[in-house]
Amino acid sequence: MREGLIFIISAPTGVGKTTLCKAMEGKIDTVRRVITHTTRGKRKEETEGVDYYFTSPEKFHEGIEKKMFVEWAEIHENLYGTSKKALREVLKDGYDAVLPIDVQGARTIKKEFPHAILIFLFPPSFKEWMRRLNETYKKDKMLRLKNALNELEKLFFFDYFVINDSIEQATNDFKCIVIAEGQKITVSAIDLREKVNKLIIQLKGEVGNG
Repeated sequence: MREGLIFIISAPTGVGKTTLCKAMEGKIDTVRRVITHTTRGKRKEETEGVDYYFTSPEKFHEGIEKKMFVEWAEIHENLYGTSKKALREVLKDGYDAVLPIDVQGARTIKKEFPHAILIFLFPPSFKEWMRRLNETYKKDKMLRLKNALNELEKLFFFDYFVINDSIEQATNDFKCIVIAEGQKITVSAIDLREKVNKLIIQLKGEVGNG
């Protein structure tokens, strides 16, 4: 059994990276979302352990000191981090890990896991993006836009981009990427070698009988 792949989805604020990651779990059996830790407040529609692991700044800093995060960053004045343990558990079970994290975190993951696949999620249009931001992030909209500008200037080290025009189309696009990456010879080398050896034996038998 091969070890799972790491797929990182980054996006400017309000584009829908977390929504896309959640949608993927129901579409591809091999994919498991790695849930992020955060110090930001829980919204009414969110559930502990499903959307995020919500924690205090004090406990988060304890985690940093204990090196429990494979990556962490301060985003929009809140702390976010990915647990090493959670990521390893997904990978060792053979599942593909999908991580909805910011550009800064994506670069950190890529340094430690060079084969991680980085996907940048785009809004369908500037007008639609601003509409989504105005609906959800009125209080700190300008801070988020400044961060988004910084992120957009660094997107060219990503491997793929997906336009989130609709969650259904974005999910299908992501699914195609997951399938394609899983079929690479470098990724499927063990399974492929077994198949090739079996085919060679069968072919030799056929040639020998000819």
